[in-house]
Amino acid sequence: MQFTFVGCSFTVGEGLKLEKSDTSNYVNLVGKHYSASINNLAVGGNSNYNIFITALNEILFDPPDKIFVQWSSLNRLWLYPAPDTKLRLSHIIKDDYVYRNMFYSKKELQKFTDTYHILNNDYHNILTLINYCKILTKITKNKTQLIFINGLVPWTREILSLDTMNDFSKKLSNYTKEILEFESRDDIELIDFFTKLNKNICELPQSKWVNMFDSMLKILIDVGTDGEHPGPKSHKLYADMIINYIEEYKE
Repeated sequence: MQFTFVGCSFTVGEGLKLEKSDTSNYVNLVGKHYSASINNLAVGGNSNYNIFITALNEILFDPPDKIFVQWSSLNRLWLYPAPDTKLRLSHIIKDDYVYRNMFYSKKELQKFTDTYHILNNDYHNILTLINYCKILTKITKNKTQLIFINGLVPWTREILSLDTMNDFSKKLSNYTKEILEFESRDDIELIDFFTKLNKNICELPQSKWVNMFDSMLKILIDVGTDGEHPGPKSHKLYADMIINYIEEYKE
């Protein structure tokens, strides 16, 4: 069997000594359990657009038996100042950026990144992610099983139910309130935005998700050597979760 994994640093195995090659990486634990050949195409700091394009390419031109698509943060962006140079706008900037006569200090780049994130509301990023999922689901043929993994998507379960509209104040999570701009919207606007969000997310087949709302970050139980990414215990948890899913949804 051939298993292909696409994702970000969680699937790379950053924080583990050997990363992709580490025996503790959840990817390798799942592969070992099924005696499967593994193709790990994850990239650290990956954006969901890049993840989508990589998964799309694999499904169309090199379809495996199972493809695992681990979604990352909603508003990551890669910029390319030159053909061989990229700049990743993630939430946490760790270093200064220098290229030719361009210099951003870590502080300046963090401010630039924060401004970009303010201008790039997660509401529409969620709708885009849902569209990615629908496209991948539509093009995947019977030979390949498509499996979604929530790595860093912070959406919350109440958006699945129209009953949430009965009491936005109590039923919306803090995150959903933030993306709907709860404090500055009247009820008519909130109903309009929420209804659209609910309609789109309800079109996703939940049966294709290992952990639709409990992201890898949310259920992390230990950290690796970098003090930031999942450690061996977390990877074991992820592997068990995926194996249980596969056994439940055998195709």
